[in-house]
Amino acid sequence: MLYFYDNILVILFSGVCLLAFCSCLRKRSRTSAYIAGLFFCLLLNQLATSMVEFLPEFARIYDALYETMPIFNTINAISIAVCLLSLSYECVPDRPIPLYEYFILVGFGLLLLLVPTLTNTPFHLFLYSSALLFYLLYRGIWFCFLIHQKIPKSLHAHNAGMIHILSFIAPLLLLLGLAENYVNIFDLCSHGGIYSYRIFSFDFLFGLSSVFCIRAYAQKETAPQTCEAQIPSLSSIITESVPSISRGTEIGIFHTFCNAYSLTLREQTILAELLHHATYQQISDKLLISSFTVKSHVHHICKKTGVISKQNICEFYERYKNSLPDDDIHSLPSS
Repeated sequence: MLYFYDNILVILFSGVCLLAFCSCLRKRSRTSAYIAGLFFCLLLNQLATSMVEFLPEFARIYDALYETMPIFNTINAISIAVCLLSLSYECVPDRPIPLYEYFILVGFGLLLLLVPTLTNTPFHLFLYSSALLFYLLYRGIWFCFLIHQKIPKSLHAHNAGMIHILSFIAPLLLLLGLAENYVNIFDLCSHGGIYSYRIFSFDFLFGLSSVFCIRAYAQKETAPQTCEAQIPSLSSIITESVPSISRGTEIGIFHTFCNAYSLTLREQTILAELLHHATYQQISDKLLISSFTVKSHVHHICKKTGVISKQNICEFYERYKNSLPDDDIHSLPSS
């Protein structure tokens, strides 16, 4: 039974890793790159755990290394933490990673590096083996707090129900994982049992997350055929937030502005979204392109218009519009 359990996890982690890697190559998406890196580390961890359980000779070598110099586990845990930190702030692309997050990450890394040098006791074993669980618990609580704040609507764009379920279940499963690890070390091992590297709550959490990721990628692949008609037209985006000017006049001003600065059709569409105060992730979800591509187009718009940053584009457009004489505005074409 455990053999099939291991195979299911390997298939799920491999599937997410492959889908995310393909998405990263096709769309140059940083989010997909972090997801691919995360599930690749989880896949390696799962393979190592499976080999320990089914290959006695490998288990003997692995146990010796884990007790003296657990290089693989340390590098793998730090890599998982880095990927999760990056993914957390991909949910809020307009918010930079604060300095304290780097201090927490450095502290986590130092803990993993220093604990193996201490005397081999049950407490030190628990501290080392639970370090990643504690960091994941922190990230889970952070995500749960984020999901119930005023956050970008793009986070709820797909599978909102699943996201809310994960936000509640992740901290609970990680607390259960800590309890499971405590019992494993202080109860079973103290009474002559064999230490198990497997934490079922950890497996279940990321198994559930992998199903969510596979479903999200599948929906994204089918989205162009099913959702294209739902994307608003360029003219409706332009006039949606400018009720004081007639529809035709505003479109004429917009096209004159775009022609004056030689903006491509894609740049025009993204500019229209920016004028409606959309975030990078909202534009990415609506136009079905990666956030990296959106940022690249915004960079080109800033370069062509001479503005410093995305925040100045709306102000620059308003200045351009106000600088036009009334006679010129009313004589503009409506398309």
